[in-house]
Amino acid sequence: MSPRMFAEFIFPYQLEISRRFGRVYYGCCEPLHDRWDTIKAIENLRTLSVSPWCNMPKLAQVIPPTVNVACKPNPAYIAQGFEKELLEAHAKEAHDAFPHNAIEYVMKDVHTIESDVSRITRWIDIARSCV
Repeated sequence: MSPRMFAEFIFPYQLEISRRFGRVYYGCCEPLHDRWDTIKAIENLRTLSVSPWCNMPKLAQVIPPTVNVACKPNPAYIAQGFEKELLEAHAKEAHDAFPHNAIEYVMKDVHTIESDVSRITRWIDIARSCV
């Protein structure tokens, strides 16, 4: 859906619902870098989801430092093997893109890790090394 269609047909309902809460965590797996002009209308926005398909440098240019970012690497990097270099690159890109925002590193949609629980702690180590 285009940003214009989103602003016209979806967002007004989301905005109305968001006003019922103290703080809002907005987004999921969609890239939000091209929708910030619409999303910034959420006055109680606390955290913005930064999916693997988001243009982090572009988003970082427009969001204020009062908005936290939840940076989510592609889950395939941990679910199908362990792509250490790609995980490191993603964490570094997030850290470099958002120097004035609080960052959460979130691994979502991991339905399998092929019975290798060490992948989780290895990914945590990578994320920690960036901060």
